[in-house]
Amino acid sequence: MTLREWIELQAVIMSLWPHAPRLTEEQLRTQHRLVASVGAQAAVDAIEAWALAANAFPPPPGVVVAEVARRGEPTTGWAQARQLLVRAAAAFGRDREADALRWLAERSPFAARMAVEQGWRQWCREELDSPDHGGAVDARLARTYGGVVAGLHRERAEGRVRPLVGDRLRALGAGEGTPGQPRRLDVAGVLGVGEPR
Repeated sequence: MTLREWIELQAVIMSLWPHAPRLTEEQLRTQHRLVASVGAQAAVDAIEAWALAANAFPPPPGVVVAEVARRGEPTTGWAQARQLLVRAAAAFGRDREADALRWLAERSPFAARMAVEQGWRQWCREELDSPDHGGAVDARLARTYGGVVAGLHRERAEGRVRPLVGDRLRALGAGEGTPGQPRRLDVAGVLGVGEPR
């Protein structure tokens, strides 16, 4: 979540615990560094669950993060997903897509799905910080990512999650769509003899 989202979340905390102390800007920034890896909605859910458990004081940031992890709710914020995608691109490059997808899937299913839906090689070509585009690329990708998150949430709610990342990893493992690898020629199929593969 962003710092602004964490600051806005303080209104929820103050409404649930009116006796909670007001935090300074420095305290909010310090706490934000601890909770930045979780999505804002996941944090709201964790805080509300803490309140429903009749806790007399708001949860500290570490408890918010632990509760989100316990619930299995992944990172949903674009800033965090962007950071993961950039790190994966730097570490694995465009030709090690399977390694990048496995690394991303361990950290955020949303970021991994973004990489698959957009195309890993396309992601690696994006000019996120180019001054020529004035932030337009990042804004476009943030909108795309919002659609990915909404789509995955919708699939989960309907109980029909498409295994896009797993399917892509299997395809890469079978050599399909892997750049630089020769395709296998189906000689029998070309000649019209035998069963095509």
